[in-house]
Amino acid sequence: MTVKGWFGAALMFAGAAFALGFFFVPPQVLIPELTRDPQLRLFPEGIVGMWAAAVGLALLIGDLRRTRR
Repeated sequence: MTVKGWFGAALMFAGAAFALGFFFVPPQVLIPELTRDPQLRLFPEGIVGMWAAAVGLALLIGDLRRTRR
């Protein structure tokens, strides 16, 4: 895996953490709150995080497909 693949993996995990709100609220506070009230709520930062995760996944898959040849 090249640098592009590692960057894609890191971007994917960071985007998922951003989308789930772990960049703003610590997990020990967020997880119990989500288990008490499991309704999903849309917030603007979540969309940015999902885009970052999708771009990271595309970079990772593109790198893995390129290195297999």
